[in-house]
Amino acid sequence: MNDYQKAELAAKIAARNRCNKAANELYPRLAEIFRPMVGKKVVKVDGELVHGCRTNDLRRALDVPGYHVYRYCSVYSLMWCVKCSENIVGQSGCVYQEASVYVASLSGQICEKIDEWTDLKTDYNLDDLVAKIDAAELAREEYDRVKGLTFPFSEYVR
Repeated sequence: MNDYQKAELAAKIAARNRCNKAANELYPRLAEIFRPMVGKKVVKVDGELVHGCRTNDLRRALDVPGYHVYRYCSVYSLMWCVKCSENIVGQSGCVYQEASVYVASLSGQICEKIDEWTDLKTDYNLDDLVAKIDAAELAREEYDRVKGLTFPFSEYVR
């Protein structure tokens, strides 16, 4: 892995950790807003939120400085995406990462239930990830070597 790749990976890790942290903080605020809406119509036919859902509380919950938060339209769930960028140190570019925040399940236009949340990982680090990437590459090389030994027989014949 060259210096540019390492710097780019470090930026991706930093962005991922930041996005995941923001998503972990956003979910409880959104769940609290939509919990009273369970069993009620929350989206219109065109996918927009009904007027009763567009409250100041929702606007404040979605105001996350330093991040772009937008709603992903789906007929199955209420979901928001948290997007952020991170500059690549020593380069003239940046990387973007997104984290999805699934808040509620929908049945048509009705809020069926508030989804369970499992905190997203926020402690990825460069050295650990590089070691795992290197180990995966070695394992892939060994797999390819052994697979080559099975030629001309298929690995799927059993």
